[in-house]
Amino acid sequence: MMNKDIERAITLIEKNSDFLMTCHVSPDADALGSVLALGTALRKMGKKVDFYNKDGVPASLEFLPHSNLVQKKLDPQRHYDVVFTGDSGDIERLGKDFFEFKNYDYLVNVDHHITNTRFGHVNIIDAAAPSTGSVMLKLIEQLQCPITADIATCVYVTLVTDTGSFQYRNTNEEALLLAGRMVGCGANPGDVSENLFFSFPAEKLLLLKKVLNSLEFSPDKRYANIVLRESDLKDLNVPRDVAEDFIDHPRSIKSVRVAAYFKEVHAGKFKLSLRSKGPDVDVSKICSFFGGGGHYAASGCVIEGSLEEVKRRVFEKVSEALLRI
Repeated sequence: MMNKDIERAITLIEKNSDFLMTCHVSPDADALGSVLALGTALRKMGKKVDFYNKDGVPASLEFLPHSNLVQKKLDPQRHYDVVFTGDSGDIERLGKDFFEFKNYDYLVNVDHHITNTRFGHVNIIDAAAPSTGSVMLKLIEQLQCPITADIATCVYVTLVTDTGSFQYRNTNEEALLLAGRMVGCGANPGDVSENLFFSFPAEKLLLLKKVLNSLEFSPDKRYANIVLRESDLKDLNVPRDVAEDFIDHPRSIKSVRVAAYFKEVHAGKFKLSLRSKGPDVDVSKICSFFGGGGHYAASGCVIEGSLEEVKRRVFEKVSEALLRI
C-alpha cells in the first residue's frame, strides 16, 4: 500500500514538468546523493530538472553522477512547478537565498531526521530509514522508473555514509538489503570506497593533527570534545568539508559515550556536532535545546559565545544526560 504522502508527491510529479532539487547547506553525501538520485530519475522521465545548493559540491563528492549539474545560484526570474528538498530538517537549513526564493508552486520535503519540522506542502519523513536516499528510492520505485547505475550509485553512497560504512546502529536489514540491490543495479562498492575514504588531500592529516591536539575528556572519560578553529583551515588553505568526519576519532574511544566537535564558523560562533554510542543518550534532544536537531545518535546545532562558554554550556547538558545512565 502506498504511503499517502508519497502518493501526493507522485501526483505532483505526474502533473508537472519543471522541478528544482535542493538540499541543506554544506551538503553531505546523503543530502546530495538523495536529490541527485531523484533528479536523475525525473530527467529520465523527460522532466526539466535543475539542481541547486548554495555551497555547491564538496570536492570529496564530485564523483557522484551528475554532481556537475549542481548550481550555486538561483535565478530570480526562474519559476518551478515543484521543489524537492532532501535531508534538511528545517527550511532554514536550505540557506538564506532559498528561504527568500518563492518562485515555486509546491515544496516536497523528503527526510529521515526525527526532528524534521515538516515545512513542506508534502512531507515524506521516515525517521526509521537508514538514509534520506533510501526514502527517495521508495519514491523513485513508485514512479516505476528503472534504477540505473547512476541512480544506484547515488543511493548506495547515502547508505554507506549515513550508516558509517554499515557500522552504526541504524544499520538494519533494510540498509543491507538496499545496499545489495543497488550493487545489483550497478553501484560499484570499490569505486565508492576509494572516492569516499582513500582520496584525501595530504592537508587533511595535517589538519587532523592540529584538531587532535585540542582533545579533552571529562574526568570519567565518558565525554570527549575536539575543536576546529577557523585559523586552522586558513593556515592549511583547505575547505571546511575535509574535516567533517574528525568527530569519529573521539567517538572511537571505548569509554566515550558522547563526543562533541566544535567547529568555529567565525569569532563567537560555533557549529556543534554531537555523537553518542549505545542506546542511552539521545543527542538530538541536546541539540534541540540549542535550536538544532538531527538523529538520536548524531545531531548538530549552532551556538554563539566564546569557545569556553560554548563548551561549558554543552558539557552541562551532556552531563545531565550522562547522569541518567
